[in-house]
Amino acid sequence: MCSYKTWFHDDAIGYTVQCSSCQTLQIGFGNLMLTLSLTAFEELRARIHKEMDELNPDMAASAKCIIVPTPCESMNLLLSPNELLGVHTMLETVDTELKTQDLLTLFEA
Repeated sequence: MCSYKTWFHDDAIGYTVQCSSCQTLQIGFGNLMLTLSLTAFEELRARIHKEMDELNPDMAASAKCIIVPTPCESMNLLLSPNELLGVHTMLETVDTELKTQDLLTLFEA
């Protein structure tokens, strides 16, 4: 049975939880839910980060014009700049939390 640890939750953005048994991450955003391995999570986080770096500030904030491939074959995210910022915030926060947890476990032994 899955037992989840919440790494991020914001009603306006979404959530990310991790199963304590299989370690997969479940990401909820808008009407989409992805279940990813840690490796696939990192791939998605890197893609979102790259899109943020290349974001054109002249784009309309609510226009869905950004296509981001996901680790799930034949599934892409279609995001507005505002949504991209929300997903970026969520994934970066989760990445920081996961790295912090990894460091803390080094001192538990």
